[in-house]
Amino acid sequence: MGNIISSRKNPHIQFIDKLKKRAARDQYGAYIVEGLRELKRAYQTQHLREIYFCPHYFSSQEHGAFLQQLSTKSPVPQYEVSAYAFEKISLREGMDGFIGIGIPLKTLKSDLQQLVLFETPLILVAESIEKPGNLGAILRSADSAGVNAVVLLDPRTDLYNPNCIRASQGAIFSIPIILSYYQEWEYYCREKEWQWVVMTPHAESHFWSIDMKRPTAIILGSEKDGLRENWFRHPSSRMVKIPHHGISDSLNVSVATAIVLYEAVRQRTLYPSVNALSKSLLDINSTDSTIPEQHRR
Repeated sequence: MGNIISSRKNPHIQFIDKLKKRAARDQYGAYIVEGLRELKRAYQTQHLREIYFCPHYFSSQEHGAFLQQLSTKSPVPQYEVSAYAFEKISLREGMDGFIGIGIPLKTLKSDLQQLVLFETPLILVAESIEKPGNLGAILRSADSAGVNAVVLLDPRTDLYNPNCIRASQGAIFSIPIILSYYQEWEYYCREKEWQWVVMTPHAESHFWSIDMKRPTAIILGSEKDGLRENWFRHPSSRMVKIPHHGISDSLNVSVATAIVLYEAVRQRTLYPSVNALSKSLLDINSTDSTIPEQHRR
């Protein structure tokens, strides 16, 4: 591991500090992964190029145990950092002593044709999500619900924003993600008998009235602008709403996503179809260790 990095002017520290801005993340193809939980998941899926640690901020025995694991068998370079230098690169108020530099996501694709689906997929499509915290929470819910893939259309936020990574609790490193546009999505679906469950507060039907055991894409838009009109005119679309009884006209988009996703999970668990063991891979190689088992079902 070498000597302790103690200066804030150290090239490693200055480089990490640059990655706080999107322009630098785009330029260098790298990003910050902070926190033990997120860093462990990035490490397990081989998305780290360097690890920095500061034992002064370790808050549990788990931190020390993970460091010991790294010191015995990790191929990823590790650097000990002083508390003074670590405070320069940390983005959190409650620092826990671990920061990593991440590499581009292995499960991230820009071509829908690379998405190989079988039988009865459950896809989540999110259009123009603006806030990184919301996007991260959406990915976390999608991972927990076992969706086969997440398609991000016209994204307005940086997928590698530290707040997105943190809100996803590391799910961003394992769930298949496609970056695309509405026109490409519509073209891709032309010969597929999928239903689009379009979430809008203006719908007449409630979300639980739709049969989501069928091949289904759940569609959601930004809190500010909602979805474009194209979704509501498309023959594959079935508009649904979540009922509201208070003064608010909508839920946080990540909360609404979780509610509808778990209705699909409920239906597929209690009333499984013949094709309940549907699978999805971004790569024909079904042994890709970067995609957890639940996303292969």
